[in-house]
Amino acid sequence: MISVIIVNFKSAHMVKRAVDSVFREKEEIEVFVVDNTATSEERERLRGIFNAQEVNLVFNESNVGFAAACNQAFHSSQSEFIFLLNPDAYVIPPCLRILREFMENMPRAGSSSPLLYWDSAMTYLFPNSSPPSPGQDFCRELSEISPRFG
Repeated sequence: MISVIIVNFKSAHMVKRAVDSVFREKEEIEVFVVDNTATSEERERLRGIFNAQEVNLVFNESNVGFAAACNQAFHSSQSEFIFLLNPDAYVIPPCLRILREFMENMPRAGSSSPLLYWDSAMTYLFPNSSPPSPGQDFCRELSEISPRFG
């Protein structure tokens, strides 16, 4: 099973597309939407959107931050795998199956990520970013000392 965690902050109007996309997958999933907006209007909007779907709604009294909201859902999760999905993003099948199979076949892997596209036609890949390194830290520090190095 895969737990899909979506953290909402004033984005209920976008969350439905994200949730619908994971329900189109042929995987066994559980979905958590953690609301950090902390307003009654957003709560009612989310309840109205997900009244018929099996979505675990978690409502916070304040914005506890992205990581803490993810941890709330993580602690309630019954799954072996966690998939973090932004409310403005969506998956295209068989994304979750491919990620699950990869993680099952690579037990030493701690995480994986699908390809990310800028556009719905899947023409432009999201630019790769390199992992943090001492070299990057050095360059950033140097650029802060002098704009010439930036």
